[in-house]
Amino acid sequence: MAESIKQRLNALSNLPDAYEVKFLEDAALADLTALRATMALIYADCVALRTKLAADIVDVAAMRTPIAATVTDVAAMRTPIAATVTDVAAMRTPIAATVVDVAALNARLNTAMISHPGLVIGSASKKVPKAGNAIQAVVGGTLVFKAADTAMSAITGTVAQNKFAIWAFYMDSAGTISSSTKTADANTAAAAYVLLPAIPANKVQIGFIIVTSVAIGGFVATTDDLDVADSTVIYVDSIGIQAPAITLTAAAPAALTASAPAALTASAPAALTASTPAALTSAAPSALTLAA
Repeated sequence: MAESIKQRLNALSNLPDAYEVKFLEDAALADLTALRATMALIYADCVALRTKLAADIVDVAAMRTPIAATVTDVAAMRTPIAATVTDVAAMRTPIAATVVDVAALNARLNTAMISHPGLVIGSASKKVPKAGNAIQAVVGGTLVFKAADTAMSAITGTVAQNKFAIWAFYMDSAGTISSSTKTADANTAAAAYVLLPAIPANKVQIGFIIVTSVAIGGFVATTDDLDVADSTVIYVDSIGIQAPAITLTAAAPAALTASAPAALTASAPAALTASTPAALTSAAPSALTLAA
């Protein structure tokens, strides 16, 4: 309106103007009534929303307890989980050692003398034995053959008078012959046998000799023939799967420390009560009817 109602009232001077005022008042009253209806609807909507918010608050409060219990449970589970990690780490070492041991045992079980070598005093040199028979063996899974009359490798060392000692002879997968060092002197052949050296890795034991001498100087391997006077030599063939010549390294892990966590305390929250509020009823007021 170009002028306010007050300004127009002040300008009234006759009855037609009074009618116009009445018309304006009626129009203003209709507009206020429409606005009042709209405000009532907005108030109703606020009440509905208030109910929904109150229910939401109740639900949030109900969920706090199980959430707190869940936090407690997770904290309680951290200790046994950490202990389990420690246990798994402790078990890795013996497991790794077991893998190594199994591989070594597998190699040893694939190593065996198939035939009797028939060890006897050598022909070309009587200072070492020879295989009177052909040698057939498996070394680490490889089949190896050596012809009859194959000489063993040289030996060194001295067996004291009236004592007994052993030299063992080996072959690798390439057919190379080798010998052990002399064992410590023993009082009997049986005692000397107990001192038989462990078989080296990746080799098969062809056999061994036990030597004794009643000579004052004993038996000197580098200078005496195996049939030297006053000396006695026992020739022993090895046959079959060789005894493991390995030291197993795997062992049980340290005592495990992990245990079950304490009983869990968290549970589902109470049924939620909040729901979607009623459809809003407020709307824009009808167009105002006041006019200039």
